[in-house]
Amino acid sequence: MQVFFTKLCQFVWFIPGAAFVPVVHDIEMPQFATQGLNFINLVHLTSIGLIEFNNNMPGLAIRTLLTEITASYCGQAHQLKSVDGAPRRFGIGTTIFTATGQELFRIAGSEGDDELRRATLERWKNTGWNEAEAQSA
Repeated sequence: MQVFFTKLCQFVWFIPGAAFVPVVHDIEMPQFATQGLNFINLVHLTSIGLIEFNNNMPGLAIRTLLTEITASYCGQAHQLKSVDGAPRRFGIGTTIFTATGQELFRIAGSEGDDELRRATLERWKNTGWNEAEAQSA
């Protein structure tokens, strides 16, 4: 269980309005399998109260319609802007931490993965969010 939770923590971004979130848009993405994670692992982490995962919903999102947001991955901030400047929802995937999971994330000791960072940015780009500029947080 500890290994799966630590691996899931590699997907974590800081999202204003949502705190630290494991951004999992699609459990079929190659990076998910590369990390040794699968549907059963997420169901298990849900059953023991560390995350809430629902693969049947269209995805969680920031409720407020936005035109820009700064999401951070391992201290690297990414300013994202709506492609056409129109307000839109910012999707964060199908998984969130419970209060217990949020606390354990702080001590999990997982490290970032540049491939995961790029894949998440590409997913956001495909849903109407372009990166304006990268900067250190």
